[in-house]
Amino acid sequence: MPAYDIRTEYDTSRLTRYNMAPVALRDIVNEQSTGGSSDVSAPTVTLVSPLSGGDLTADGAITVDVTDVGGLSGVFLSASFTQGGRRVMREVIYDIDGFDADYSNSTRTAITNGFRFILYRSAGWPVGLDLAFKVIPFDQAGN
Repeated sequence: MPAYDIRTEYDTSRLTRYNMAPVALRDIVNEQSTGGSSDVSAPTVTLVSPLSGGDLTADGAITVDVTDVGGLSGVFLSASFTQGGRRVMREVIYDIDGFDADYSNSTRTAITNGFRFILYRSAGWPVGLDLAFKVIPFDQAGN
């Protein structure tokens, strides 16, 4: 299978954009709930691999770390596949019930202050579509 070059478009604390062709990893969106606890630090979402300039094959893995110094109470991951700016499909990757059947080869491993998700799509990452991930972590304080 061919490898796809990934280039960073821009990076902010809440949104990291990546591009690759023909499978394009578009967004890692880190959304938090809001809470009234003294823990004001929001959880952190880090794209571990593929790194900017790295490769991802259709059957490759995407690794994401989700951490919070106060501890996590939950994580929601989803993927949207678009073509020409139009959403073709949306999939839940992981929720309170675990991994969706389309991502059953994926893993969640405990790391310091959180989890590492290694994501595989059973049918492979679709060729010719852009891929946007949404990651919503919830910490113990509700941030």
